[in-house]
Amino acid sequence: METEIKNDEIAEAINIVTNAVAEHGAPVWVVKVPTRIRQLVPANIKAGLLATAKISEGWAKDIDGSYIKGRLDYRSVIITWAKDKVFQQVTVKEIAEATGASQNIVRDVINDRPDIFRKSEGWTYEIRDPQADRKAGQKK
Repeated sequence: METEIKNDEIAEAINIVTNAVAEHGAPVWVVKVPTRIRQLVPANIKAGLLATAKISEGWAKDIDGSYIKGRLDYRSVIITWAKDKVFQQVTVKEIAEATGASQNIVRDVINDRPDIFRKSEGWTYEIRDPQADRKAGQKK
């Protein structure tokens, strides 16, 4: 009898969390659902719900998957992304898809930061490390 009550309680908690995620999105749903109810829902079910959840109004999802209040600064997202891709050949479209920025913003960043994005063959750009390039230039 006790397991039936527990199962009913878990089912109700799952229903509450599902509705909160659908209505409020991530990450706001957390403040709308009491901790006791959130803890009843198995982690794999919460993960499944959050994988398809909309982003809460007034929030943005950063490239690393974390949530930030307000709008993303795509220029800093692109530069941070590029730090892990030094010496790779990329196109504007590839950068836009990887960072979630528009192609116009990507072009602006490329034009503003020729120390990071060096024009290569065709429509590609080589990603550079400006600090390493300066050090190499000083050694000559």
